[in-house]
Amino acid sequence: MRVHESLALVPVLLAGWPSPLGADVLKVPKQFATIQAAVVASNPGDVIEVSKGVYAGAVGLFGRSNLTLRAREDHVVVVDGSFTSTPILVHDSAGIRIVGIRARNAGPSGVAIRISDSEDVQVVRCRAQGAEVGVGVEGSRGVHVRKCRVTGTAEAGVSLGPGSVGCLVSECTITDSGTAGVRAVGEGHLVEGNTILGPDLGVQLGTTSPSTPCSRTVVRENEIEQVAYGITFVNAGNVRCDAIGNRISLASSYGLYVNSEGGVVERNKVLDPGVVGIDIASDGVRIVDNVVKRSGSYGMYVALGANDGLFVGNVIKSSAGTGLYVHDDGHCFLRNEVTGSGNVDVGTVAGNVWVDNEFGTGTP
Repeated sequence: MRVHESLALVPVLLAGWPSPLGADVLKVPKQFATIQAAVVASNPGDVIEVSKGVYAGAVGLFGRSNLTLRAREDHVVVVDGSFTSTPILVHDSAGIRIVGIRARNAGPSGVAIRISDSEDVQVVRCRAQGAEVGVGVEGSRGVHVRKCRVTGTAEAGVSLGPGSVGCLVSECTITDSGTAGVRAVGEGHLVEGNTILGPDLGVQLGTTSPSTPCSRTVVRENEIEQVAYGITFVNAGNVRCDAIGNRISLASSYGLYVNSEGGVVERNKVLDPGVVGIDIASDGVRIVDNVVKRSGSYGMYVALGANDGLFVGNVIKSSAGTGLYVHDDGHCFLRNEVTGSGNVDVGTVAGNVWVDNEFGTGTP
């Protein structure tokens, strides 16, 4: 039920976007020399189809509705900002589809594909590189970023910024994206099925500078590898953010850092984290059926000030230091398995409830 509530703001994906009945197909460069000229000539419901080539300068969709911009099938279409402009900018628009376009070399805005103050925008099978941010969303509702490829961005692969609501980032491949693979504030998002390799933070929910929380957001079934922090919920104001079914490998610092009141951390697999597998820093978190193996220090760490957690069915193996360390009281531990730790399997303070757990060294 919790997952369904969190996803209530995410619109339903469409299977594809055939040309609407009666719509015009505007062809670039056959009918229009530039993409922007076709945009200016378009009407709601039209399709702009672009043939192969490199198109310099910006493409701006301002105040548009029900418009599709797509690369012709099997054609490589590149929009190059030449480091002076935003390659693709959607503003104050609704019902926009951008399919199969490559955007690169963003100008001062630093965003290759930027969506602001819009709703129901879908970015599908696009590529972004040569920017601070690959796909940037702000003040927008129901934006879908799906099956895109983002590489070599300095700040974030995909950023769901202030005012973003009910957005989806799905089935994307994000590599070498500087600070964060996916960064999100706002509420009601779903980050699902992405492959993220190489940034400092795989998925970041909430920011601290400026302090902006994220709420009712699910991070689910992503593959995250060779990052500093796999998934991090960093703002103390985060509420009900969930991490479910993710696989995090070779994080040099923390696999999962959870600072989200009332969140769910379930069925994640954290392998070979450099310092801590899962760090719990907030109240009322439910930690269920996670696996942590070969942590460089702590397998699972429950911080001072975090209370009322429920820990069920977790498996923590072969931590170099302490397998499970509990720094505060008020938690319940049921049927967890903690074995093979280099220091002790369990270290805890008084005032927690322990039922049917399995561990070797250390006594609750």
